[in-house]
Amino acid sequence: MLTTSLDRAGAILLVRGRGTFVAENPPPVDIAAHEERVESLAHRTIAAAAAAGVDAAAVARRIIALAAGQTGNRQSTNQKDDPP
Repeated sequence: MLTTSLDRAGAILLVRGRGTFVAENPPPVDIAAHEERVESLAHRTIAAAAAAGVDAAAVARRIIALAAGQTGNRQSTNQKDDPP
């Protein structure tokens, strides 16, 4: 549940009988845990691409383009070497 993970992260306060509140001070960033989540997600994405028969590098380029806000032409991330 989203509220449970936000509570664990210290981003919100759950007060029984009163409600849910945004934490006053943001929790410190746990860099090691963040890097571990990124690594895990990268491996799962590579596995999903392989299972779908899609080049993982093409998926990576598309993710980078989407993160940069380039949602237009889907073909713009393909490179010459990529299979169709």
